Amino acid sequence: MPSFDQKPSRDAVPDGGLFDGFGRLIPAEEDTVYSAVDRRYFSLAKASFSFEAIHESVARHLNLPNLEAVVSRDSFEGRCETMRARALANPAMAGLFSGVHVPFLLVPDTAIADIGEELERTLLPAVGRSFNQSIPGFDYKNYCDGQLAKKLDIVPNVRYERLVKQHASQVVVGWYFPACLAGFSIPCQRRLVSRLPDELILSGPLEAAMAFIGVPGILMRMENYPNLLALSAVQPSADPRMFQFFEAYGWNLNYNQRSMVGAVSEYFAGGLTLCD
Repeated sequence: MPSFDQKPSRDAVPDGGLFDGFGRLIPAEEDTVYSAVDRRYFSLAKASFSFEAIHESVARHLNLPNLEAVVSRDSFEGRCETMRARALANPAMAGLFSGVHVPFLLVPDTAIADIGEELERTLLPAVGRSFNQSIPGFDYKNYCDGQLAKKLDIVPNVRYERLVKQHASQVVVGWYFPACLAGFSIPCQRRLVSRLPDELILSGPLEAAMAFIGVPGILMRMENYPNLLALSAVQPSADPRMFQFFEAYGWNLNYNQRSMVGAVSEYFAGGLTLCD
């Protein structure tokens, strides 16, 4: 079983900071949000990780024996820590790291022009292998199997096309903040990106899947219930009223989709992504 650190601290929000002491975006008056102050009935534990273990897990579960030559463990860690230091030096963004944060890496070896096909053929099966091996006795299930290839679109104006474009030709390294938009409606998550620092991207399935490959216990919560992790940067082509997500079912891990119509839920959490 994975080990867990302490809860995020209640450190004071830095002057001008956008995020509270738990790493949650402080809602603006115009935001559609379950509550201005999150009571944290649903929340994540901080899963312990090491860059070495993440690098090894990615190499093993994606069958990339040459990963060290593509991006070394030291390079992966160094780039992530440089990004962290830069964010912590920015009072507006520093509070992000008070919440749950998971490093990830994406390599062009897995890139497919259609992101739904990449998920279905490569990344989500690797999530399952990592989860089942790391957390024996529990299961991973992709309820969208067969519904992703050629059937997933990037939502406009959430900056996700940057990550997809970079991933096609080079290594992408970064941080995934899975629950910093806890309680925000899905449409609101998409709208608010425009007011955030330019470095921040609304999270989607590619980096979230890589985060789960490296740290499969993100949704393992011992003390209370974990959030549903919305992947709001994408939408099903056939029905944009739906959104996709990772969710814990008991201690099992599911990839699924559901309607966002009229949904402002304490349970839903959107994520933000920071990459170099």
